[in-house]
Amino acid sequence: MKITKEADYAIRFVYILAKNPDTVQGATQLSQAAVTPERYTLKILHKLKHKGLVKSVKGAHGGYRLACEPSEISLKQIIEAIDGEIALSKCMGEEPCTRMGQDKQSCCFHRIFCTLSREMAERLSGITIADVLTEDECVCEE
Repeated sequence: MKITKEADYAIRFVYILAKNPDTVQGATQLSQAAVTPERYTLKILHKLKHKGLVKSVKGAHGGYRLACEPSEISLKQIIEAIDGEIALSKCMGEEPCTRMGQDKQSCCFHRIFCTLSREMAERLSGITIADVLTEDECVCEE
């Protein structure tokens, strides 16, 4: 499973805001710090604000800051704020199951993907931005 670029950027923005809790960050600052295209930044921040993860500060020195503590923000919340419910297959939602012409209840793949989606969501719920902040470095082992 791959998360979208938009969700990836959202995670970066929340991480940057969490690292600098006493500083209001402008959209341009966030875009530069996260090395993300500036055109997506405001769109993503708007979605995060709508879901209550960040808040905007108006004025000459305005920008964005976290709306709650980093320990209260899970990776699942950020991803779902951008991409919607975590699902490994399109048929996880309202769409009909297209696997082998079967309905969702009798499709073995649907059941497998439901289980995997639920497990992934649970794992992502258990990882907060505070957990990431306590890591020495964000390094992906290949």
